[in-house]
Amino acid sequence: MIRKITPVEVELLLAVTLVISTLSWRFVETPFRSKSFISTRYVYLFAVSGMACTLLVGGTIYRYKGFPKRQGLEYLQQDNQKKEAWLYEECSINATDDLKEIKPCSLGDEHLIPSFMVWGDSHAPTYGKAIHTSALQYGVSGVLTYGQGCPILLNMARNQQTGDITCVDYNKMVITYLEEHPEIKTVILASRWTMWLEGTLYKQEEGITPHLIDTMHDLPDTATSEQLFTLGLKRTIETLQAMGLNVVIIAPLPEIGYDVPSANFIASRTGRDINQIIAPTLDEYLSRNQKMFAILNTFEEKYKIQVIEPWKFLCQKNICRAAINKIPLYNDDDHLSVFGSELISPIFDPLFESIKN
Repeated sequence: MIRKITPVEVELLLAVTLVISTLSWRFVETPFRSKSFISTRYVYLFAVSGMACTLLVGGTIYRYKGFPKRQGLEYLQQDNQKKEAWLYEECSINATDDLKEIKPCSLGDEHLIPSFMVWGDSHAPTYGKAIHTSALQYGVSGVLTYGQGCPILLNMARNQQTGDITCVDYNKMVITYLEEHPEIKTVILASRWTMWLEGTLYKQEEGITPHLIDTMHDLPDTATSEQLFTLGLKRTIETLQAMGLNVVIIAPLPEIGYDVPSANFIASRTGRDINQIIAPTLDEYLSRNQKMFAILNTFEEKYKIQVIEPWKFLCQKNICRAAINKIPLYNDDDHLSVFGSELISPIFDPLFESIKN
């Protein structure tokens, strides 16, 4: 299991570093600086030769894109080739974009009139391949739109945003789009729900801690992240249902908390099983998402929404897998790879079968 380094281990490493540094200074650096050891001419010659070799090696690695076919990285080349076609970057919205309306991507059979929309943050495109495959199988068409780092909670901002488009602005654009496209009858909400609900990242993950802000001021400044999240999701569901739309929510993905491709490469080179090293247990997943499941259960009963649960495909035998047969299920610590998305595609079949019929 990967863990944080302990204070004692830090002190031991510092002590070892000090000893090695002292020996290096005494027996390598000091003699090397002596003019009797080597002339200035040769110092310059070695320096230029070293720089030339470094540039040559670096240029070669860059030219061949890191030699992705080297042992242990065959899967990475294959998945990256697929990933380029399934990132849906053309319908991603960033705060720096200068847009007046959203321009969604197509899913399923693009020759048909879209009947559903996938709306979310960066977790929405992670389901893109899965949803496209299932929708295509049942002859259904839809669209996808997502805001990078934006909670799909109406009138809820994240931290203090700057730029041409805030998350609040983006969410309003989505509602406007739905109003202008009455042919869309179903909205699938996909988000990293638990991060917004808890207001925390996971394990070793780095980044800015998310913080929700109620722009309508329906709650006091002392409101908890859970209260803000619940209110925001309630607004979203009620607004969509008031428009006559069916609402489907994709339950939270298991978060890993470590970069899966990197850890998988290290595990493959050392003969270890990545799932035994970094994969969270089912108990860890359920504990992390306890509040979210309680909210989903309440809203499922109150609003008669449909909940789709990818974790039931990803978690088996008390382990929420990070890889299968040494192929990563994730692109990083919380977004599915194309392989992972393909794996869970069948969970959407009942939804698109019902939409078709």
